[in-house]
Amino acid sequence: RLQCALGLALAACALPQQGQILRRAIDLLSREMRRQILPDGGHASRNPALLADLLADLLALEGVLQARQVALPAAIISARQNMQTLLTMLRHKDGRLGVFHGGLESDAAALDAVIDDAAKPISFAQKSGYQRLDAGESCVLVDVGDAPRGAYSIAAHAAPLAFEMSHGGDRLIVNCGPNLVHGADWRLAARGLAAHSTLAFDAGVTDPFLRHGLAAKRLGPRVKGEAWQVTGRRVEDKSGIWLETSHGIFLETHGVRHNRRFFIDAAGEDIRGEDLLLADMNHHPLEGAAFHLRFHLHPHVKASLQSGGNAVLLLTPGGHGWQFRLASEATAALKIEESVYMGQSGIPQRCQQMAAQGRLAHGDTLMRWALRYAGRQNVRRRR
Repeated sequence: RLQCALGLALAACALPQQGQILRRAIDLLSREMRRQILPDGGHASRNPALLADLLADLLALEGVLQARQVALPAAIISARQNMQTLLTMLRHKDGRLGVFHGGLESDAAALDAVIDDAAKPISFAQKSGYQRLDAGESCVLVDVGDAPRGAYSIAAHAAPLAFEMSHGGDRLIVNCGPNLVHGADWRLAARGLAAHSTLAFDAGVTDPFLRHGLAAKRLGPRVKGEAWQVTGRRVEDKSGIWLETSHGIFLETHGVRHNRRFFIDAAGEDIRGEDLLLADMNHHPLEGAAFHLRFHLHPHVKASLQSGGNAVLLLTPGGHGWQFRLASEATAALKIEESVYMGQSGIPQRCQQMAAQGRLAHGDTLMRWALRYAGRQNVRRRR
C-alpha cells in the first residue's frame, strides 16, 4: 500500500490538472507512513533493503513536488529523516547494508544518493530491533528484535541474535541472505537459524514458519514469532562496548534460553562473545540435545584451521588477518565447512563457515569465543 501511494502521487504529478488526485495520494501516503514506518525510521518488515527502496521513491516524489512548489506534510518529512538515520546505522564499513530479514547488501553508491551526508549512525534502534557496535575500523550489527507482525513477516527471517561483522572495506562474518532463485524449500531454509551466524539446535525446534494448511495457502509463509522474547542491554565505557542479548525460542522445546554477549574494544581490534544456553527453572532442559554454533564467512574471506582446531585464521582480500578462537567444554573442535552466501544478488555463492557442534550439558552450557585482529599477513599472489 505504501508503494502504491507513492506511485499514485508520482502519477498525479505527471498528469495535468490532477490536484485532487494528488491530495488524495498524499493523504494515503501519510496514513501508510504512520502504519509502516516505525518511530526510529525502520520499516515494519525490518528489511533494510526494502527501507532503502521506499526511501528512494519518497525522495523522488519529494523532488517532483518541490519543482511544483508543493510541500509534503511535516510528519512525512520527519519520517524520511528518521529513515535516512536508520539506514546509516545499518550500513557496514563498506557502505553497503547488513543482510537481515530478506534484504540484500544494496549498492553503496545508490545508498549514498538517498542518505543525507549529515545523517549520523545511531547505536540502537529499539523499535526496529538492531544494535550497532562501532569502534575503530570495525562494525558489528546485531539483530535484537522480535518477529515482524502479520503480512510484514512474509519474507522475514527467524534468527534473533544473528550478527554480522566488517572491518574497513571487508566483510568477515555474515548471514547467508535470501534465496531469490530456487524453490520454497530453499527459501525457507535461508530464513532459518542455521543460515545465520548464531546458534541453532539440530532438531526438535518448533517450526518458525507458517508453511502447512489452509492458513499457509491463504497467508503465505509468515513467521510465527510469539515465543521469541528478545531482550537486550547495552553498556559503553572507555574500554569499549558491551551488549547482552537473549531470546526464548528454545524454551518450550529444549528448556533453555539463548543468552549472547558481545564486547568490542575501543580500537575495534578485539571482539569477544559468549553464547550461553541457560537452563530455565520452569522448563525441563533436554540434556544431550545436539546443536551447532555457526559463523558464516563472506565469499572473499579465506579460512584456515590452526592449533589443531582450536583457532581459525581469517584472511581478507586486502591481506588483513583475524584470528578466531573458541573455548568450550560442551563443543567439539572447530571445523571449516561449506556454506553459501546470497546477500549480493539472492543467487547462492560458495563460501565457508566456522562451525562447532555441541551437546546441551547438565545445567548451563557456555561457549566463549574471540575474534582478534592479527595485522597484515603475507599473501602470495598467483602468477
